[in-house]
Amino acid sequence: MSKLTWILWGVALVAVIVLAIVLPLTYSVTFWIALLGLLLSFALSAMAFRQGPQAKSQLLGMPLWQMAVGTLVIQLVIGFVLMALAGICPWLVATLVEGLVLCVDAFALSQPEEE
Repeated sequence: MSKLTWILWGVALVAVIVLAIVLPLTYSVTFWIALLGLLLSFALSAMAFRQGPQAKSQLLGMPLWQMAVGTLVIQLVIGFVLMALAGICPWLVATLVEGLVLCVDAFALSQPEEE
């Protein structure tokens, strides 16, 4: 990937972190679990982008970069919903939801073994 792509990726990551910290949310354990899930999803997507534009996903055979963007958008929505509900959502529920979403991310971004 080009240098510009990584710069845009870094700007998006910083924007998400700043938005999460600046918004008037309850900073409970649930908030931090949701933020950690977002950061891990960014890391998984960055690893997928390193594979290049020709890499295919094991799930559906789609290009890996499309799957990375799709899973990251889903994670952003779920993460910010959990952050917004941090005052009323138990930390165990947030852990289970984030764990499930990250497992789906990891599977969606996996590549078939080369023969």
